[in-house]
Amino acid sequence: MRITILIFCLLRGFIIFPQEISQIYYAVYETEIKTKPKIQFTSTKPVTREDSILTEFSELFMKNLEQTGFIIKIIDSLTIRNDTSFISSTAAGNKSEDQQITLNINIENNVRILTGSIFMSKRDSSQIYVPVSGEYEKFIYSEAGATILGYDTEVFINESETIKIWVCKSLSTGLNPKIQISNPMGGILKCEIRSPDQITTTIIKSLIKS
Repeated sequence: MRITILIFCLLRGFIIFPQEISQIYYAVYETEIKTKPKIQFTSTKPVTREDSILTEFSELFMKNLEQTGFIIKIIDSLTIRNDTSFISSTAAGNKSEDQQITLNINIENNVRILTGSIFMSKRDSSQIYVPVSGEYEKFIYSEAGATILGYDTEVFINESETIKIWVCKSLSTGLNPKIQISNPMGGILKCEIRSPDQITTTIIKSLIKS
């Protein structure tokens, strides 16, 4: 009788133990933002001829700058445990498309948490995380997508057709660096967001499962 109980306990422990181990993913995404800056220029009333020349030069410089495309790069590092993701974002570089101008844009390290399908971020400088405001959109199937890091994807778009996402249904929904989606279908390996003056493309660069 004792031997039977011992074997049963060992078998029971062997079955339960793997379920208690959480699946962990480590991922790195690269975001590239192509944009043209909108600059609001204000100047004081010129007093001298030199002031007039400087004002005209500044206005011309600002107009030319608005016609220049800039590329801003951001790196998102994700740690995903089951249905919770910890996302850290840092600036990687900011330059004009012709590589002639470098922008010094200070982007503070930003940490977000994705739990379930809701993003959370810190409120001001406090340690309190609150839900990120904004509408969580529904996405619909569009077409078969590219293979990314060896994973087959499908392309989905939002109703306004401004956002495309490349989804791998066999991966965790926690693989999501930024998209507020109401019906997550799997891991988002790439996304493209378009607006009149800006294109934002995010693509996964590495993925490790542990």
